[in-house]
Amino acid sequence: MGARNLCGTAILAPAPLGANLGVVGKQGSGADRRPRGAPDRNLTPRGLSEKTGRLVPRLKPLCWDAVKRRGLSWRVRPACLAAAIGVLAAPVPVALAQDEVSTQLWLDYNPRWTWPSGVELHAQLGVRSELEQTGWWRFVVVPGARGPVGPFRLSGGIGSWYTANELSSDRWEIRPFQGIAATWPSSPIHLDHRLQLEERFEFETADWSLNASFRIRYKLQPVFRWGGITGEAFWQLLLHIEGFLTVAGDASQFDERVRVGVGVERGFGSAWQLRADVTWQKVGTIVSGAPTDEVYLRVRAFHAWW
Repeated sequence: MGARNLCGTAILAPAPLGANLGVVGKQGSGADRRPRGAPDRNLTPRGLSEKTGRLVPRLKPLCWDAVKRRGLSWRVRPACLAAAIGVLAAPVPVALAQDEVSTQLWLDYNPRWTWPSGVELHAQLGVRSELEQTGWWRFVVVPGARGPVGPFRLSGGIGSWYTANELSSDRWEIRPFQGIAATWPSSPIHLDHRLQLEERFEFETADWSLNASFRIRYKLQPVFRWGGITGEAFWQLLLHIEGFLTVAGDASQFDERVRVGVGVERGFGSAWQLRADVTWQKVGTIVSGAPTDEVYLRVRAFHAWW
């Protein structure tokens, strides 16, 4: 077995001169004429031309070329994905080492209904909790719709977030949103882009005072999938980084600044997918008055009804 390059692809050593003397052709014959610099496509596995019998050097394939030819083969995936996970997950242990970090658990159920035209109705039904004793519970209901328009996917909806606080009055937020998403590139690595606009209306239930704001958020998400492409069982790894910018208005109880996370998803055919993410985020809150670190585990079940 020959040596291997960084991608794990075997590099065949060239055969010694004269190792294949039984295959010899006339130099410069018409059968061997090709533009200068063009590769000889008639190569044996040992690197000799079957037409000329001369040794033709074979170039080592680049890692990216190997990825494009084979997709994400098992020999390529571990090193590439381990490096990406290490970079994006680095803030999590740093945040956990601090005294003021907030640890949370998020649980979601996401049903969807899809028409043949590609238009989809979907919903997010979730509950979130801060695990400390002096924490909060948050109940989330977000119906919406999305559909393809050329190379883009447009989305919109309106969400409801009700936060039951243990040390202060409860808060209820109504949030209409509009978004546009695209995938580029789609091979060999699936890279999702999403830009979303949000109008936030948060009520403090003690006196029903209103905090209103307008926010822009952008999410970048590489997706590495192996197994089925569509409608089959699969595994996929998802990395995401998201930025938030409040353009106008007052701060709400939860004012996210940046979010970085890594997740793994398992598809059980076309109807069910189960996903778990570990995410670090920097959040500004009214209670603390300064940005704080949060780390949460989010478990989601996706269900396609039709």
